Amino acid sequence: MPRWWIMPRRQLPDTAPDSIVMVEQWESVAHLEAHLQTPHMKAWSEAVKGDVLETTIRILQAGV
Repeated sequence: MPRWWIMPRRQLPDTAPDSIVMVEQWESVAHLEAHLQTPHMKAWSEAVKGDVLETTIRILQAGV
């Protein structure tokens, strides 16, 4: 497993059946940004662009 890809989880929200929520834990924001620039992510983005209306990335931080 690549060092920058840690624990992906997917959930389908009951209140928004057309939506997919993905919760991923990354070692750093830089690792996430690097992942988004990989050839397979660019290919995936191109492949689904007609089916995906919006993509929102929220950066969360661990609580105390």
